[in-house]
Amino acid sequence: MFGQIIPLGFAGGAGGFDVDFLVVAGGGTSVNYGGEYNWPRGGGGAGGLRTSYGSTSGGGASAETPLALESGTAYSVTVAGGGGSSTFDTITSTGGGGPSSSGGSGGGGWLSGGGPTTTGGAGTTGQGYAGGNTGGAHASTAGGGGAAAVGANGASYTYGGAGGAGLQATILSSSQASSAGIGEGNYFSGGGGGQSYYGDRGTHNAAGGIGGGGGVYSRLAANYPNSGGGGSIINLGEETGDTSYGYGASGVVVLRYPNTVTATLSGLTESSNSPITDGSDKITIIKAGTGTITFN
Repeated sequence: MFGQIIPLGFAGGAGGFDVDFLVVAGGGTSVNYGGEYNWPRGGGGAGGLRTSYGSTSGGGASAETPLALESGTAYSVTVAGGGGSSTFDTITSTGGGGPSSSGGSGGGGWLSGGGPTTTGGAGTTGQGYAGGNTGGAHASTAGGGGAAAVGANGASYTYGGAGGAGLQATILSSSQASSAGIGEGNYFSGGGGGQSYYGDRGTHNAAGGIGGGGGVYSRLAANYPNSGGGGSIINLGEETGDTSYGYGASGVVVLRYPNTVTATLSGLTESSNSPITDGSDKITIIKAGTGTITFN
């Protein structure tokens, strides 16, 4: 009809509107196998990251198009633990890869028996970058890929490669993310740091990427829940016999929609400060579960 005024955010159809999203998968785990030879392992790749808000998504891709949804329809949501894939309706972010394994972001290359170069795992297009490579006998291992950068190579005998940086997600502010207990500020999906060949000497293990990537000393990805950060083996080496695991962090789903809309969740856990009213929008932060969200 000529002269019809369509409100901002209206997607067409009865009760239609646009929903912006941030979907972060679980970070990959950096596993130490123990035994007589605790050969260093590369950092875990960050969980895949897809977003429609801002200018950039994971892996250097442009931000995606918001989803055009309808009132009264139940849309599926899954928030994954470490290494798992997270989903919202048609959007799937792939879990991070372990050492030398592909995923949302690839895991860093690892060392086995002082053997040859081991290539880092590949990232998923539009979600994250590849892990770094490990080269030469008795080399240190590489960092896992992050949503915003590749993992660093582990070429030195002494120092592991750093995890790739995570992406700053502007769908919510740093203070909003911190209040919700998610991410590292509003950075998500940092890669795990590579382990030094001197694995028992913590200062030689590499830093994790900002966005929850595990790294040197007590920087565990698990300390940054709902960040999608890749895990890292810390303070381990063939001398210690320590068989600890460097687990990746859980993922998260963040949705932004008009503040005239109400969201009802089933089977899902949202943050204590959710929903957040931010200007003309609401922000729902989903931290765990498999279920549905219905907008009315």
